[in-house]
Amino acid sequence: MSETSGPGRRGFLQALAAGAGAGLTLPGPAESQAAHHTPSAAPEAPPAAPAAPFLDPHQLETLASLAEAIVPGSTAAGVAPFVDRLLAEDTPQRQGAFLAALGSVYARVMSTSEVIEKKIYRSS
Repeated sequence: MSETSGPGRRGFLQALAAGAGAGLTLPGPAESQAAHHTPSAAPEAPPAAPAAPFLDPHQLETLASLAEAIVPGSTAAGVAPFVDRLLAEDTPQRQGAFLAALGSVYARVMSTSEVIEKKIYRSS
């Protein structure tokens, strides 16, 4: 192999890992201030209620099927409901982009399955 100047891929990956590790272990500004702050007597607010689901049942099933095809076991892990909760809290622009992408995937799958069905029925 040829020698190159600079840190190279290994050095870059090591620096990236070190930076990510430092971000996980070092306290952030809020955490470091919390150690010096005396708690007030005011009661804490209850946690916010989970957002209403964003996807309709058909979209949720499409997402679950797609996730399972990509990562087996994602249905058992609850990936689709988790993504649904994330989408419920996201911006309308990103929600629209996700729905457009999901619709595109669904349309592609349906057009492909229709072609396959036609080939099966013609050959029988």
